[in-house]
Amino acid sequence: MMKNCILICFFFIFLSCENNSTSDLIDIPSPETTLNLKWNKAYPDDNIDKSLIGLKWALSYVGAKLPVALNGIYTSGNTITIEVDRLGFAPNAVVLLSKLHTKN
Repeated sequence: MMKNCILICFFFIFLSCENNSTSDLIDIPSPETTLNLKWNKAYPDDNIDKSLIGLKWALSYVGAKLPVALNGIYTSGNTITIEVDRLGFAPNAVVLLSKLHTKN
């Protein structure tokens, strides 16, 4: 009986932790329109900031509205995260760019 009670308590604790009460307050990017790129140092003086300059230039060349919407590019360690839907691309371009990381 005690074992069943403990199992039921753990079940309810697990169930209550499943709901994230802040999920409606935090803007979570869509995985379909988010690209994660791994950055690697190419030469001795290279750094991630130099690579971001080139990446932003390339994205603006293919239609992103930069530098107005820079909130769609983030770095964390050696990972560059691009939220394609926040860079001012046309809707059809977002669909095409999101196919870069899908498996067919």
